[in-house]
Amino acid sequence: MSNSLVASLTPFKGKKDSFEFFIKQINDIARLEKWGEAKKVLVLKLNLKDEALKFLVSNQKIEEIDNFDSLFNKLKEKFCIKPNFEQAQRQFNNLKQKVSQSISDLAE
Repeated sequence: MSNSLVASLTPFKGKKDSFEFFIKQINDIARLEKWGEAKKVLVLKLNLKDEALKFLVSNQKIEEIDNFDSLFNKLKEKFCIKPNFEQAQRQFNNLKQKVSQSISDLAE
């Protein structure tokens, strides 16, 4: 992993960190460096710290997952904050399309 962008990854510690941003970094680096599935899983596991690492090692079934998408989904279930209906409704109501902004850009 020397001379790799992996060194620039900020470890994921738990709920206060952005899980989506962390996974996007791993996926972007994996695509650029042409990683296989096993390396993506290993890099993901090696970059978990604190609460996230405790979650991984406290459950043997999760610790043994060797599929990136499966591990991603388990971590996402645990650490992604799910907006409640009121928050989602408020966010939707506050959307405003800017002049010359496409609908697809607005949706992002």
